[in-house]
Amino acid sequence: MKSVAILILIAVLLTFSGIGYAQIADHLLITGEATLEPPKIIYISNATVSSGNAAIDYYSGTILSSEVNLPTSNSTSTITVTITNNSETTKVFNKVQYVDEAYSNANITFQLSGISTGTALPHAASGENNTITFDITFKHTGGEFTDGSLSSILLFEFAESADWDDDTGGGSGGNEPPATEIGEDFAALIKAAMSENKNSYGLNDPNKGSALKNAIKNSKLVYSTDKITGGHIKHFASNEINTHKLDFLFKFSSETEYILYMWRLKDVESTSTVIGTTEIVVYKQAYHLVSGNWEKSTTLAGHATVIQTTNNQNEEIIAIDHTRWDIGDPHTP
Repeated sequence: MKSVAILILIAVLLTFSGIGYAQIADHLLITGEATLEPPKIIYISNATVSSGNAAIDYYSGTILSSEVNLPTSNSTSTITVTITNNSETTKVFNKVQYVDEAYSNANITFQLSGISTGTALPHAASGENNTITFDITFKHTGGEFTDGSLSSILLFEFAESADWDDDTGGGSGGNEPPATEIGEDFAALIKAAMSENKNSYGLNDPNKGSALKNAIKNSKLVYSTDKITGGHIKHFASNEINTHKLDFLFKFSSETEYILYMWRLKDVESTSTVIGTTEIVVYKQAYHLVSGNWEKSTTLAGHATVIQTTNNQNEEIIAIDHTRWDIGDPHTP
């Protein structure tokens, strides 16, 4: 369904690409007396080819359409993109989306630099810089080189910020947990996951942290019910985290990125929960390896489907399907 929705969105944008946001300056003069303000949204405000053989077809909203030609297997092409957040809330980068029908060459991949999962972009009224500029570099995936051309339509997906203050639990992005105490527990879980406290299993812990890192890397998915060296994975978190029965899982994204998904147990234990169909609020937290230390990004607000699965000990558990995590509130039509 999501692929169909994206294709419909692409079709609509293609129809109106002649009046894309790329053409809107800070103040576009219409007459001597009237100006048109930029839209109250997040959008690509500029895109240029910075290296290699490429061409930009158009950009509108947060969608970029481009053509790339890599003449050899070692060639690369880079496009520099600037995104402006003119909305009324902080936005957080989630990922780049595309569908196969709008990505013509599976043997060409791309890499982002200057932005990553959880990068926050302040809103226009915050007084902070509300633009971000980053590179997207296209290259051959390896193997036999046959075709170096690529036509693509990429969607840069942003979510609402779900960060809450460590002391009060109050969120600034409009998607904070429904109670202050719960917010404090989520904040404590996030902090514990990267803790340097030698009594924890945090990613930066010099003694026990390697157990958590190895478990995530080796298993690719690690649930709260899993066992790791030295005991239960929940031991890396403080006792306060169990106040509202939070649950979580870790996902291995790359050597430099781990993702933590967090939700409340009561949301999956409800008698009305239908496995495979019920969607609950799930927060997504990225951790990135920077200069030898793991650092947390801004938390994203979203939702995912409740499923029955097995952990790494082959025990049946109730969790969420991280592959179906999506931005936004599941209760909002």
